[in-house]
Amino acid sequence: PSQPFSPLLTKSLKLDDRIVAYVFGSDQIDERLLPFATIIGPSIRFNSLVLKPDFKQRLMDQVLIPYGDTRGALFYFQGPYGVGKQSVAEALCYEMSRKLLVLRVDDLAKQTEIPFDIALSLVGREARLQNAVLYCSGFDVLLAEEEQTYRKAVLRMLNNLSGIVFLSGNTQWEPTDASGGKAFLRIEFDHPSYDDRLRLWKTSLNG
Repeated sequence: PSQPFSPLLTKSLKLDDRIVAYVFGSDQIDERLLPFATIIGPSIRFNSLVLKPDFKQRLMDQVLIPYGDTRGALFYFQGPYGVGKQSVAEALCYEMSRKLLVLRVDDLAKQTEIPFDIALSLVGREARLQNAVLYCSGFDVLLAEEEQTYRKAVLRMLNNLSGIVFLSGNTQWEPTDASGGKAFLRIEFDHPSYDDRLRLWKTSLNG
């Protein structure tokens, strides 16, 4: 205001650009998140996943059936790179008719453009605006003792989201500071067997 005690009606209010875009119907992700986050409209059907039958049934029984609604849960997908953790999350979201917001935690931790707490609040807001399930890729970079402050901040943000959240990493983890009222389940992913790898190649090459 030009005067220190100006009337309320002479003051201005500037909405955040992402909120303005949302009001006008845009589903483009907040551009400040692009260096470390991606929104995916799932195209992988759960039935098309090449997984061991008993493992697929476990995912159905422990994730899709009990948590396909708005109940909250943290699922930690543990396994090496390339075993299909993100593909499984995408397929589960497809069955729930939800988008998947992929947060690359290692890229988030390295970026310096936005303060960490503000970046987290933008991620949580984007998940709500998009009605997306959040998938935190490489979450285990925060398991080191020196990353404890960042890890707790991420977990606070995750526990404020409704519904399920997926975390992924290579390291085995049983949290002492994660639940926040949400159920927690660690699901271990193994390397695919020879027969499964052969089926994956055949499916991908399509003749």
